[in-house]
Amino acid sequence: MARAGVAAPRTAFVRVYITVPGRYDHEYAGLFTAIEQIDQRFFRDRWGERVGVLVKPERLSGMPDLGDDWAAYESRYSSKIDAKPKDVQRFITFVRFVNTASPEEFAARLDEYLDVDSFLRFLAAQVVLVNVDSPLGMNHNYWITVDPRSE
Repeated sequence: MARAGVAAPRTAFVRVYITVPGRYDHEYAGLFTAIEQIDQRFFRDRWGERVGVLVKPERLSGMPDLGDDWAAYESRYSSKIDAKPKDVQRFITFVRFVNTASPEEFAARLDEYLDVDSFLRFLAAQVVLVNVDSPLGMNHNYWITVDPRSE
């Protein structure tokens, strides 16, 4: 993902050993992957500031418009932080745009809401990696945020 220019969590292989007094003494448990947490530190590192909306939809088909009340989005979209009102409105406006724009309006205005080049790099990397555990396969294991630098 990094080579594709996609902001993704860092990973490392780790050997795990377990010690349980009287039972295990530094017993090898296996090789695991440590994955950087997607949280405000992740965005501060990548963008230099925190984000105002961070959601991790799980098995949510598309981006359904749930109205104007953020409470409806919090559980369905699995909000992971206390969202900022300005960013909540931007997110809801984007969801509404995705659901209601004509094909012509969508093509003409998408870049007002989405870093299209970054998103295309993300999609291309998903395809090259044949990652079916993604929004392209099972609607799983992806995050959506509002870039704090956007208007």
